[in-house]
Amino acid sequence: MMLTMMATTLPGTWRTGRLNSTLLPLVQEDFSDRHGALPDNPRFVFYNLDTGRFSIPSTRLYPNGTNDPAEVNVVIAYTEGQQKSGSWVSKNTGKKVSDAYSQGVTLYVLRAEDWSLVTKTHFSQQLRYDENGVNVLGMNSVVSYINNLLD
Repeated sequence: MMLTMMATTLPGTWRTGRLNSTLLPLVQEDFSDRHGALPDNPRFVFYNLDTGRFSIPSTRLYPNGTNDPAEVNVVIAYTEGQQKSGSWVSKNTGKKVSDAYSQGVTLYVLRAEDWSLVTKTHFSQQLRYDENGVNVLGMNSVVSYINNLLD
């Protein structure tokens, strides 16, 4: 069982490591002053601005995603987080039962060759009372946005 897990995990870890070692030299402290345009046939990877790491998008969800650093011409950099957005109260008593939170992600679509900003957008989604961490429906709008932009 452990060997099977290693056999399926190691190729993904190797691809992510190769992606980071190849693409990290492209990263700049700030976005270029030039406003970038999307290249023809955009192929992208994600870049987490908080951790400084690249990641491979699921090609099942993102047809324009790639795991090949040589194909990357677009980087979708992002920051994400949660913030308190209010309180949940009991319908019967009106007393507070919990803090309410929103999750959000800010996307920066960058042209990889010169780190120029193509577009920036923010998505925010109120978490339901019983949710802890991620609102899948809210993130579906991110998937749709990326796919429509790069189509």
